[in-house]
Amino acid sequence: MHFQGVFIKTVSILAVSQSVVTALPTEEINSLETRAKATKVKCDEISKYTVPYFISKTCKRPAKSSCLFYTRGLSKAARTYSKADGHSMTTIWEMWPSSWYNNNVKDTKNPLRCIIQDKAKRNTYFTNMSTAMAQMCDIFATVMTKDINNVPQDGIWAKAEFPTLQASGNQGKVLQIEMITQDGKQTKHLWVRGKKARRALENRQATPEELEQEEEVEEEFEELPVEKRDGDDFDPADPNNELEEVEETVEKRDGDDFDPADPNNELEEVEESVEKRDGEGEVDPADPEEELEPVEEEVEKRAASCGSSVDAAAFDQGGAYVVTW
Repeated sequence: MHFQGVFIKTVSILAVSQSVVTALPTEEINSLETRAKATKVKCDEISKYTVPYFISKTCKRPAKSSCLFYTRGLSKAARTYSKADGHSMTTIWEMWPSSWYNNNVKDTKNPLRCIIQDKAKRNTYFTNMSTAMAQMCDIFATVMTKDINNVPQDGIWAKAEFPTLQASGNQGKVLQIEMITQDGKQTKHLWVRGKKARRALENRQATPEELEQEEEVEEEFEELPVEKRDGDDFDPADPNNELEEVEETVEKRDGDDFDPADPNNELEEVEESVEKRDGEGEVDPADPEEELEPVEEEVEKRAASCGSSVDAAAFDQGGAYVVTW
């Protein structure tokens, strides 16, 4: 009888315990649902990531003559080469916030997870990112490829990056493009700007048709008034006749008062933040106790989070999320 009483008592305790576990209060259930929703964000639409959007959100613009592109299978190799042996080159993997390269498709807080899982959207995403980079390159660009005599023509390099580098009207102006192999030991000139320069590169003479066309263009240019050759403010020291375009671009990047010493074009934003924190409407650089330090720390934090932390090989052939470079 004593054993039976203990058994009944134990069963009763277990039953009570079970009821406590399963019967959560309504407010606690609502709290758990709220927390679950907070850990999941909506997937971004691919339409958000246009070329202009990528350009406007870059956290590191490539320095002159530093752009390094690559063809398929060389994402990781190019990124390694760009910083090896004293090189200071820039690939797409250093130009945007680290979260923009997140390939964790199981992370419900990753707004790129739907794009990364979809091959077509993934290619569009990296094509637009690459095109944005090409528009910002200036003076000289390099492309890494496995065979400098047989460059793939069906990927992002041939279809997007190369044509963009050759175009006029970009934020930068590339004058020459060179190819290198994965180890950097073999090089070959690929393209130079200007018909005469390209003929010299190809080691050939101009055809009669080319000479006639060039002569017509020069005559038309000579007949133009000086003001129309370069806009209202013609600068004869500007051989590329792009002075106004450059000035307008600079003003758009940083507002009316451009500070060339501010490479990230964040001076005005920083000053506004300081003014708001200080409350006086004026920034006093002579005041060591000024609340400038928190703002500077924020800018440094942004720079530190710039660039991919994932293995670029994940987007190469054989990787989990192949991109047709």
